[in-house]
Amino acid sequence: MAAVWPDSSDLPDPNDPDRAAFRAVRCLPGEIAPNVLVPGDPARAARIAKEWLTDAKLVMVQREFHSYTGTYNGVPVSVISTGIGSPSAAMVMQDLGKLGCDVVIRVGTAGSCVKEVKPGDNVV
Repeated sequence: MAAVWPDSSDLPDPNDPDRAAFRAVRCLPGEIAPNVLVPGDPARAARIAKEWLTDAKLVMVQREFHSYTGTYNGVPVSVISTGIGSPSAAMVMQDLGKLGCDVVIRVGTAGSCVKEVKPGDNVV
């Protein structure tokens, strides 16, 4: 898959003081749907938004955190990349909590310390 890097030239300034409360995603209430998919890779976020969402719109690019919002079968959904590792994922989760998101689903790869979970298993 070729790298997808969105054109962020028309986006709001992520350093706007109103956005500073959301230190990772820099999105404001209303820009992110209550249902959020969180891949690690920004290119995967772009691909999910393009292939799965209707009327997907790039909302913000702040470092490795790329945010898109659209609909899936009429349901508002956002996709936000978390970058690599637990600390950056935790920052995104904190922001999503402040933004009032109800459902957050990690998509992509992850490890497990449960013996019953085998490589290739789907875990929800």
